[in-house]
Amino acid sequence: MSTSSTNRSASSSRSLLLLLFLALAVRLAALLSFARLPFFTHHRLDAALYHEAAQRFARGGDLFGDSVIHMSPLYSGFLGGLYWLFGPSPWTPRLAQLGLGLITVALVYGTCRRLFGPRWALLGGALAALYGPLIFFEQQLSVATLSATLHAAVLWATVAASRRDGRALRAWAMAGALIGLAVLARPSALLLGIPALLLALSTPREHRLARAAALALAAALAISPATLRNLAVAGEPVLVSDAGGLNFYLGNGPGANGTFRIPKELPGATNALAQFSAFKRHAEQATARTLSSRELDSYWYGKTLTYMAEQPGTYLALLGRKALLLVHPRELSNSHSYDFHRRLNATLALPLVQYRLLVVVGLLGSLLMLAAGRREERFVGGISAACFAALMAFFVLSHYRVVVAPAFMVAGVFLARRAWGWWSARRWPALGLTGAAAAGVFALGLVHVFEPNTTDEYFKLGYAHHVQGEHEDAAAAYGEALARDADHQSSLKNLAVLREQQGKPKAALALWRRLRRVAAARGAARDLAIADRHIRSLAGAKVRSRGTRQNDL
Repeated sequence: MSTSSTNRSASSSRSLLLLLFLALAVRLAALLSFARLPFFTHHRLDAALYHEAAQRFARGGDLFGDSVIHMSPLYSGFLGGLYWLFGPSPWTPRLAQLGLGLITVALVYGTCRRLFGPRWALLGGALAALYGPLIFFEQQLSVATLSATLHAAVLWATVAASRRDGRALRAWAMAGALIGLAVLARPSALLLGIPALLLALSTPREHRLARAAALALAAALAISPATLRNLAVAGEPVLVSDAGGLNFYLGNGPGANGTFRIPKELPGATNALAQFSAFKRHAEQATARTLSSRELDSYWYGKTLTYMAEQPGTYLALLGRKALLLVHPRELSNSHSYDFHRRLNATLALPLVQYRLLVVVGLLGSLLMLAAGRREERFVGGISAACFAALMAFFVLSHYRVVVAPAFMVAGVFLARRAWGWWSARRWPALGLTGAAAAGVFALGLVHVFEPNTTDEYFKLGYAHHVQGEHEDAAAAYGEALARDADHQSSLKNLAVLREQQGKPKAALALWRRLRRVAAARGAARDLAIADRHIRSLAGAKVRSRGTRQNDL
């Protein structure tokens, strides 16, 4: 190796270390701030299910029970393994996911370095180090971080395999294995295999079939433990999980709005296990027979496809709405809101890289890569397209959308490099056209899509404080919710319960009466009954906190 080459390598290593130090500093600051919130130990929806399953596994139980897998097997195993090794400390998964975030930074840097050189790799690494949503999801018990890291690994490994001219089959097998792991994390990642196979088949002819076979076989082997486990336990060869049909219905059936929803005919479908139970019960009532997992999946796919065929105009409008949500800067969540956490976490409130910027440079860069890039660059554009196609097929949420970030970061560097070349060559028409396209994508982000529900976010914050005994903080959060919506039923009810627990019967009685008026006006029978019971109990009686009904929360 020449002296200049050694110097370049040393300089690149120093640059990467500086990026990793920056990424670590920002992530540690954000994590320390998050650790002061009740969400650090209070888990909701899917996070609660992952936490419970991991605890069960650490105690020697089964991660998935005796049925077909419902949730991400790879993330369940990742979390269960951490709990088994280190115990169920709230710090353990967050620190492990912080490590995954640093790996993502290194992988994006490494991919950009292979494609564009060390100077441009700094830009890609900086985007990854400072991307706000990635930092946020590292703090959650969610498959998002693991999935994003695997997407970044697929990019790095496949580009590396292609650069070896196809002669190292082990490199293609590694890329295939990473695709398989990405599928175990989130089954929609199966679409990543399409651009990878196309890249494998685009290199020298004498190696094409061997490369494609190594890629496909390694991916199949990585996925096979989940399929074999489903076959052994439930007697059905389900590839990974049985949630495809129900998610397809959520994303495309009657009432679909482009993001997650709870169908009015299935009001209890709030988390993965509740969804499965509700969808199974509804389908078996409709067919008047017991359905296996594969039959249940087929039922909901068939029901949804029938609806789409009967309502083509509605479906086309829905596709347009999904496309808008894909490029819109609003981070849509059904659990914890990134935008709300930016109010609570001083580090996330910093001027970090946001999706508003990333989607502009990533989308335009991906399109340019597909149209005019080299084969490896077309592959990166294809990964972006595969991520978007998966979301268009189902629905858009921020923790699903975050997996496109690594490809968009690489594509953004491609766009910056190309624009710099145009500027140096004074190619003003190309620069002007690109600028106009960027302005168009940016303008789509100004379209109104959903009103941010800050009221519900403050209620969730209050509830998390409440169940952990932090009563004053809970009262303050409930108060913030009621300041935004004076008739917010859940906040009225929980604040009334809290006042009883604090031994403040007059304040509690006033809240129960407010809740009764709201519930009666809206026909909310359950809350009306709860309010009546508490009003009768409080009227003329001095209530002590031990007499409060905790299950009314």
